[in-house]
Amino acid sequence: MCVWLRTSAIGAALVFVVAAAALFTWGRPQNAYPLPTSGYPEGVGMQAGFEGKVVGDVRTGCLTLGSGGALAVWPKGFYAIDDPPRVVRPNGEVAVRVGERVRMGGGNPNRKARKYGTTIRWTVSEVEPLRD
Repeated sequence: MCVWLRTSAIGAALVFVVAAAALFTWGRPQNAYPLPTSGYPEGVGMQAGFEGKVVGDVRTGCLTLGSGGALAVWPKGFYAIDDPPRVVRPNGEVAVRVGERVRMGGGNPNRKARKYGTTIRWTVSEVEPLRD
């Protein structure tokens, strides 16, 4: 009986780990790249305005607002895809293509982003592409 309980407990733990991993990556394509995220859902946070281009490399997660600007810290669940480079919402909808002009709400909560080579970050609360 003890061997069966121990085996069942190990099996249950394994199922839990696999299920947790599936929930974490569920819905994301295999070629998704992680981005720095704030942990807050889209629409929550500071609402200062920015208009300009999002530039950088989605593979490293280093996307900035304009040339040499602030590091973009995206809402919870956002990720990047390459080919073409773009930022994607948790539901799979494209939020913005790299190099595209955007309008964003957000702000700078005075935290540094040295890991990405800049000392300024912009925590994105909302984003929409500007189509000419």
